[in-house]
Amino acid sequence: MSNLRSELRRAIQLEIEPMESVLAAFEGGSAAFGRDDEYSDLDLQVVAAKGEAAEVIVAIEMVVENRFVLNQRFELPQPTWHGAFQCFYSFKAEPYMLLDLVVIEHGVNWTLTEEERHGIPVILFDKGGYIVTTAVDREKIEKEITVKLAKIEPMVAMFSSFVDKSLDRGLGIEAMHFYQRMVQTPLIDVLRMKYDPTRHDFSARYLHVDLPKEIHDQLEGLFFITSFEDLRVKKRAALALFNETLAELKADA
Repeated sequence: MSNLRSELRRAIQLEIEPMESVLAAFEGGSAAFGRDDEYSDLDLQVVAAKGEAAEVIVAIEMVVENRFVLNQRFELPQPTWHGAFQCFYSFKAEPYMLLDLVVIEHGVNWTLTEEERHGIPVILFDKGGYIVTTAVDREKIEKEITVKLAKIEPMVAMFSSFVDKSLDRGLGIEAMHFYQRMVQTPLIDVLRMKYDPTRHDFSARYLHVDLPKEIHDQLEGLFFITSFEDLRVKKRAALALFNETLAELKADA
């Protein structure tokens, strides 16, 4: 753990734990999977009493601004997709290390609780059993994958040839754009559906732990392009892997 991350966590906890408006706090992210390292962010999630989120946010931001040198602050527009306040902070001392702060009001339907997707919270304190995890809804996951596959398969079949057409026109930027959109991204999606269906929607994040090493290394090799001809070759290889994985998914359905 970086010095800044540990100092920041300690300073915020000392400030908010005595507050009556704060019910619990925990770390998520890589720490929740036991994979945090010197590059990891501080993914801090705080449970506030109903109607008290604003007070808690002010208290935390006073710690952040008064004791540390901020580089940038980026707040997600409200309402967020998950229903809670979320803001990111970067610091001049360690530009890689972000504070990813989420403040959840008790009673709000909180969606980021599945252990398979988000790990086991590292509890800093819990004043009354407010931190509760759940299991994924397997049936819901299967339905989401079915819907996604129904969109991905015809899209790739129809538009993956745009890569070759753009190369034939000598349009390298356009060819790379279509390779990324119509081949690489769908390939990541189907590989996730096969090897880690509970996180089928996590895109390229955490692929190094969610895919088997040999598959990850094969995929990584398809991302680095040296020439027009190299793109043609890797596009064919990526499309072959996509079709192979798609067939396996359909056979298992």
